[in-house]
Amino acid sequence: MNHSTTEVSICVVPRERFSCAVDSLYNVISNTTGQYKLVYVDANSPPAIASQLAALCREHGFTYIRKDRYMSPNEARNIGLNSIDTTFVACIDNDLFVRPGWLEALMDCARATGA
Repeated sequence: MNHSTTEVSICVVPRERFSCAVDSLYNVISNTTGQYKLVYVDANSPPAIASQLAALCREHGFTYIRKDRYMSPNEARNIGLNSIDTTFVACIDNDLFVRPGWLEALMDCARATGA
């Protein structure tokens, strides 16, 4: 993926649970097309989950930021946003499951409304 022309980033942050974080990331990858960057902020997930998340991020060229303490979603978003250089950002929680076309729909809305 050529990141130099990418205009949107996805910032994934923890919510209240880690149990479906790996499945959620697989789902986002499977249902997101086009060029995008992804920054994953892992706030002290259990080691087995952290290693799977880190491996998925490496495999797909995503940015993986690990913090060894739990933090609120807003704090994690701020950390993730420091690593983002695109025009648009979609912030999602680590337990979100999306449908095909989700990011394109958000981008279309952002462009149409001047967001």
